[in-house]
Amino acid sequence: WRVINIFALQRVYQLVIYCVIATIFRHHLFVWTVFSPKLLYDFVATVFSMQSLSTIGNIVLLTHVTSWFARLFTYKTTL
Repeated sequence: WRVINIFALQRVYQLVIYCVIATIFRHHLFVWTVFSPKLLYDFVATVFSMQSLSTIGNIVLLTHVTSWFARLFTYKTTL
């Protein structure tokens, strides 16, 4: 989970920096040709990355819960 949180924080930090730069230079033509597409692509990449990491995390959590229930309801006999 720590790696996922670090990755998410890094992606969000990049997006915030790009938003600040685009806001500061909003009247400059360079913003619309460089920063705007980069901001759009990074936003979409962040959304898809977070969704995929969330799905992987949910699968891992479900696997652990299922394994715990299997150990809870399965008795080992000594024959």
